[in-house]
Amino acid sequence: MGYQNRKFTQYKKAGAGKEGAGKAGAGKEDKETVLVRPKLNDGKPTPAAAPCFSATCGLCATCCGGGGGGGNCCGSTITGNDISKVKEKDRRYSDMSKLMGKSLIEEYRGVYINRLNHWTKSRGYTDPQYYGLAPVKIKYNEETFHLYKKRHGEACDDPYCRALYNSENEYTLKKRYVKYPIYKSDKRDIRLCGVCMDRCIN
Repeated sequence: MGYQNRKFTQYKKAGAGKEGAGKAGAGKEDKETVLVRPKLNDGKPTPAAAPCFSATCGLCATCCGGGGGGGNCCGSTITGNDISKVKEKDRRYSDMSKLMGKSLIEEYRGVYINRLNHWTKSRGYTDPQYYGLAPVKIKYNEETFHLYKKRHGEACDDPYCRALYNSENEYTLKKRYVKYPIYKSDKRDIRLCGVCMDRCIN
């Protein structure tokens, strides 16, 4: 698996002039330095990331105007008032999908589908209602994960699985993901697929 061969422009400080350019305006207060969002080679701004902790990253909605001013962040449809409504973990999953890139996601999708097919065939699992020999509940550390026995709209909370989920088309989400083996924790708001549950306990 390799990295994307994509070049990004560096940050530029808005209003920053050449050395010595400010001599003529000596005595005037310097304007506040503003970070300009980097752009891709095609001129489009890079996708917004989840809010940072320093307020100086220049990538997230807060730093590029979406957090405090209420405006759209570099072309994003999520405004400062709306972004707080999106779950933090969902924003993190979205960020990971952007960082992985399409080619890496598709490569991992092939690996995951093979693992999922092996998991379902070895247990006779075809649907949440016809789960065959798949365990109904799995104990891991101090919590118990319960298998969904009805078709659902849930996704595995493993970051790689979520990257696959976020990049899928709506048809696949409605037709295939509703049948995936998903386990829900009885103590936390977390869900894991059968493949990831096996990786935890083995």
